[in-house]
Amino acid sequence: MTESEYTELYTATWKKTVNLCKKLLGTEYIADAEDCAQEAFIELWKKREAVTVPAEQWVNETARRKCLQVRELGQRYDQWGMPLEMEGVIQCARRLK
Repeated sequence: MTESEYTELYTATWKKTVNLCKKLLGTEYIADAEDCAQEAFIELWKKREAVTVPAEQWVNETARRKCLQVRELGQRYDQWGMPLEMEGVIQCARRLK
């Protein structure tokens, strides 16, 4: 993949990739969705010579994996995949003391 092919792919699919990430993480987490999409494109550039499937497919799959990693860390979601409001949890914990 040449630099111009990469730039063309990035320009054509950036918004679509971010939207995929927003669907997986929740629309409240736009910054996280953009981070996951960006990491997927960075990884594509680093591994551009080894990618054997269509580049857009590879980016989408990599972005999906990045989103799942964020969810598995539990930073933003509870065990059922629902957004976790940390302020509510903190207030509840304070009441239990």
